[in-house]
Amino acid sequence: MNLRGILFVPVAVGVVLNIIATVLIWVAASIAEDLDVGTFGVTLILSIGLAQAAFNAFAAGCIAKTDYLQHGLAVGAIGLAFAIFWGVSPDGKLPSWYGVFLFGGFLPVSVLGGHFAAGLRRLDESYRGGSR
Repeated sequence: MNLRGILFVPVAVGVVLNIIATVLIWVAASIAEDLDVGTFGVTLILSIGLAQAAFNAFAAGCIAKTDYLQHGLAVGAIGLAFAIFWGVSPDGKLPSWYGVFLFGGFLPVSVLGGHFAAGLRRLDESYRGGSR
């Protein structure tokens, strides 16, 4: 299936990875809320969440092997829609700045993940071209 250059399977893989990682991060967030780890712990959870968004977009771009940024953005947009639908935290106890940075950073890091996939592809092509 192809919708204006965006392939279904790579985006679906990225979204499934995103859902799995989100559940794991929610478990960590609920433990952090119970332990009262403070700002450092919440910032660490936020950083891990944004890193996994970039990784999922990277995976989608690598699988698609075309239109890397668009696939990364598609994974980010669907992941952001799920985040808005499900809410920021399972118990709603995380600070409001967490949600601001999560929602504000999700799409940019997803595009960055797609950009890394494109860079890896260019690096692979230059390596293969140089070895001939």
